[in-house]
Amino acid sequence: MPATPTRPALPVRDAHAAAPRDERLGARRLRSLAATAALLAIAGCAVPPTAPPSPPLPPGASISTASDEAQRLRQLFDGTPVAIEATREGRLRVAVPQRFAFDAGRSAVKAPLAKVLDHLSTSVKRLGDVELRITAASDPKASPRLATERAAAARDYLVGRGVPASRFALLQSGEIDGIELLVGPRR
Repeated sequence: MPATPTRPALPVRDAHAAAPRDERLGARRLRSLAATAALLAIAGCAVPPTAPPSPPLPPGASISTASDEAQRLRQLFDGTPVAIEATREGRLRVAVPQRFAFDAGRSAVKAPLAKVLDHLSTSVKRLGDVELRITAASDPKASPRLATERAAAARDYLVGRGVPASRFALLQSGEIDGIELLVGPRR
């Protein structure tokens, strides 16, 4: 069998030794930059310290008025069919039309009403020691019980957002188009 010619071995060179000095410095800078970016990314994931909770307001105290909250909510829902007003009695009235509040024959809160209720829960907390009254409509051919179920669904949603259940004075059905929430001083 004929012998296979062997190639002369190539000398093995150190990659750093062969690279020019400027390339080595650039590689070091790149590694340093990558390490810094990794540390910043990790630091960005850290949970910031939380401030201690605010002390509870004394009974009857408020940090906002119905008029202030009506103005804040009107700005948030400008251009929508949501009706918001401060009444002469110092109450905050919020009304959402039926088609944005509930599907026909159903009591589940729709997304547009949920958004209103999210902001209203903040208002209730800012107003202090207040009560809520919820009036909901039924569908023309549905049981009047549907209106009460809708009012209860709105109440339950607000309770889920931190509004104490003890704040609700009345859930009722009414001759309205949708749902009306009335927030005011406790009676």
